[in-house]
Order: sequence, then structure tokens, then C-alpha cells
Amino acid sequence: MYDIKDKLEKLKQVYLKKEYDDPNTIYILIKIVDNYAIFRTLDTITLKEEIIALPEIFLKTEFYTAYEYIKNAEFIGKTGFYKNMSGLEKYIYLNYILYYKDDFYELIYDTFDKKIKIMPSIYAIEDFIEKETPQTNDIVITRIKI
Repeated sequence: MYDIKDKLEKLKQVYLKKEYDDPNTIYILIKIVDNYAIFRTLDTITLKEEIIALPEIFLKTEFYTAYEYIKNAEFIGKTGFYKNMSGLEKYIYLNYILYYKDDFYELIYDTFDKKIKIMPSIYAIEDFIEKETPQTNDIVITRIKI
């Protein structure tokens, strides 16, 4: 049975970096051992996985949880593009549904390959221009409430 509380609790074990040095990667906490956090990393574009260990202090200084992201990010739930994008960027971006955005990341649904991806948030939300596209008209978008 689907239990939303369990799913939300699992978001507390998924981490995002506050810096863009590995922008498409999520970090899934496996265990903390001897002041080291052991993660399974997943690149949301290539689906490449790795196991890494980082000092536990990094959890507070360099990361934040997916739970915090969903709780604090702005829900958009629309297709569109940013006014400062090139023509090619606009074309590609029109095939995304922008779900959530904060200062660090955007959570998007890519209608090309039908995957949810995390991407760096490099444009201001004030520059977002909403558009309707045939690829997204039949997708129901709802906000997760935490």
C-alpha cells in the first residue's frame, strides 16, 4: 500500500549539494559510520551510480535534504522557458515541465525521455514565461504538500 508519510520520510535520506560541481546528482544516505556519511550517488541524467563516503559534517555545511527542497522550493507545475535563453535552449526547455525551483535546483519532468531530473537553477523565476505544448497537455501536475 502506498504510504505518503513513508515516502516523505525517505526524502529526508536524499540529499542535494548546495554547489553546482555535480549538478544532476542526488545523494542517498546509506549509513553514518565513524563520522563519515556513506552515500549512493545517482546522476539523474546518465543514471550512473557510485558509492562514496564524505565527512559527516558535510551533511550540514554542503548539502540539504530533498525533503527541505520540496518544503521550501517554489511550486511551478508549468511548461515554459526563461526569456534570456537562446532559441535552442527554449526549444529543449519547452519539452520540460518545471515542477519545483529554488535558488540551487529545478526539479523537471523531461517529456523526451519521460524522466524526472534535477538540474541547476541558473535563471530567475521572474524571467519564466509560461507556454502550453502538446506534449504536456495530458499530464496532471499536483503539488506535494509537506
